[in-house]
Amino acid sequence: MHAKMDWVETAIAVLGTVAPIVATIAGVVYWLGGKFAKIDAKFEDLYKRFNELREQINVGLLRLATALTSYQEFFTEYLAVKGVSSSGATVKGEARRFVNLALANPLTREEWEKLKRYLDKDPEEFAPEEAYEFRDLARKAALEYGDRPEAYKLHLYACIVAGLAAKKTRGKTGEQPSGRRTS
Repeated sequence: MHAKMDWVETAIAVLGTVAPIVATIAGVVYWLGGKFAKIDAKFEDLYKRFNELREQINVGLLRLATALTSYQEFFTEYLAVKGVSSSGATVKGEARRFVNLALANPLTREEWEKLKRYLDKDPEEFAPEEAYEFRDLARKAALEYGDRPEAYKLHLYACIVAGLAAKKTRGKTGEQPSGRRTS
C-alpha cells in the first residue's frame, strides 16, 4: 500500500509543478494572441491607407499627364498655325518607333492601324477631322505610355498635323477652327 501512496504523491507533485507552468503558458499564449490580433489590425489599417495613398498618387499623375498633353497640344498647334512648325518630319520619325509598342495595350488593333496610316500620310493631306482623330489617338497613347518619350513625340507630331489642318481650314474660311480637344 505504501507503493500506491508513493505513486499518488509523485503524480500530485508532478501535477502541482506542471499545472502552474501549463496555466502560465496558456495565459501567455492568450495574451500574445491578443497582441498579434492588434498588430494584424494595425497592418490592415496601414495596408488600407497605403492603397488609398497609391490611388491618390495615380489620380494626381493622371491629372499631370492630362495637363501636360493639353499644354503640348495647344502650344504645338499654335506654332503650326503660326507657321513656326511646318512638317514635323523629325518628330514623325521618332513617333513611328512608338507604334512598335502595339503589344498588350489599351489601344485597339484598329486604333494602332489608324496611327500607322496617319504616320504614313503626308501632313498636308490630312482633312481636319482626320487630323483631330490622329491627335486624339496620340493623346490616348501618351496618357497610357507616359513613361516613354516616343509617346510624347507621337503626340507632338499629331499636334503639328492638327495645327497644320487648323491653319489650312482657317486659311480657307478666315475663321478659327473648332477642332479643339474632343475628350
